[in-house]
Amino acid sequence: MKKFVYGICLALAVAFVAPSQAQSPKIQPYFYENAVGEWGVQGHNKTEGTADACVIHKIWEDGSKFILVFDLESGEIFSMMHYTKWNLKERKKPVAGAMHVRKDKKRVAGGKAEYIYGDKNTVIMPGINPRNFFSALRQGDELELDVPKELAQTGVFIPLKDFELALIQVAECMLAHEKMKDPNILPQIRKRDI
Repeated sequence: MKKFVYGICLALAVAFVAPSQAQSPKIQPYFYENAVGEWGVQGHNKTEGTADACVIHKIWEDGSKFILVFDLESGEIFSMMHYTKWNLKERKKPVAGAMHVRKDKKRVAGGKAEYIYGDKNTVIMPGINPRNFFSALRQGDELELDVPKELAQTGVFIPLKDFELALIQVAECMLAHEKMKDPNILPQIRKRDI
């Protein structure tokens, strides 16, 4: 399963590393695309080595990027951080670290995280528990990736402004995916809600 997760993250990383190519439907077709503040949300169609996925991303001017992937086939959630200032030490096995949510520069929530080496600027964090992760994110204004010293000498702080609004767009992305599979899904949902 980890190879599959790594494959999805690597394919998405390629799409985000070369934004001009990412716009080409031949390379990375989207079934959904929207932006909220500094966050983008895209629905990626399945391609070789990947699954259908809804993706939240934040891209900085220096080319650094944080990507949160909702795999629509397995239900797994994982993330990737590409930080241009890193020069990570290659590791064959995952390394234990942590993720923390901060409010006003103080840690208010967090827990263990597994970091997988992607390349000299990239780590992948598989197996995110959605209940714990998203309830913690609502408490803070910044996400801290506490990358183990075996990989990097510095962690990363990700501002969370507008992140909750981006999560709403992920729900819209998931609905667009369901409508793509079954165009009659919306009338069925509405009938159940009445």
